[in-house]
Amino acid sequence: TGGTPAIKIIDAYTGAQTGSLSVNGIQNALFKLSGIAVIGGKIVASSISSANTNFYIYIWDNDSSDPRVLVTDSTHDDEVVGAQLSVSGDLNNGRLWINNDGTTKLLYYTVTNGTASQTPTVINLTKSGAAFAGGNGRGSAEVIYNSDGTIWLAPKDAVPTLFDASGAYKSSVNSGVVSGNQYGTAMKIIPFGEKKYLAATAYKSGTNNGGFTLTNVTDGVESASSNLFFYPQAGLGATSNDQRITSLCYATRNDG
Repeated sequence: TGGTPAIKIIDAYTGAQTGSLSVNGIQNALFKLSGIAVIGGKIVASSISSANTNFYIYIWDNDSSDPRVLVTDSTHDDEVVGAQLSVSGDLNNGRLWINNDGTTKLLYYTVTNGTASQTPTVINLTKSGAAFAGGNGRGSAEVIYNSDGTIWLAPKDAVPTLFDASGAYKSSVNSGVVSGNQYGTAMKIIPFGEKKYLAATAYKSGTNNGGFTLTNVTDGVESASSNLFFYPQAGLGATSNDQRITSLCYATRNDG
């Protein structure tokens, strides 16, 4: 079950730890907690669950409350799911997004007036008529759901990729944006004043370098060809992230 999970509260500007969330009542799963996100001002988190374990999404009403179960799904397409949790919309009209183990499909639970569906809607991902494979193993995939229905996906074994609402491949970022590294597991598109940036992780396993990239995508994500910087400059070297589970968060002041 991955031991006792912990969620720490960190000051976004100083890095100081200011508290912890309660994990009272977290249920057994393949791993009790993995993905974490914010929807409607409330924290939500997912378990990693396999075919023979229930899948859970929890919600915290505030920083001092115990978690309560928002989703319990005993079917979840009979696959390992939940390494990464993404959200769109709000608690009145929103979605909670996860992917399956090989990132051949996305699953989302609808949220209406604070209540979530208990079975997912499934979007099968395809490229050139075949199943899109975002990587084998317990990979994660961060989802950005756009207002036009398209979906940006940062899967384990591919550069950030754009799909239409049906799950068909549309385009992907230039490999130079993630320094030629195809093992990104998280991304954020960040409005900053009049500009827009793409932040992405770029982990690889073994001895291949990984790191963090930031790219100016004001003129469009697909048109960007290189990043502003890659951190750490020398890469991570032999430091590996075999689970490929990574999250990104950001904060801006004064509208950028």
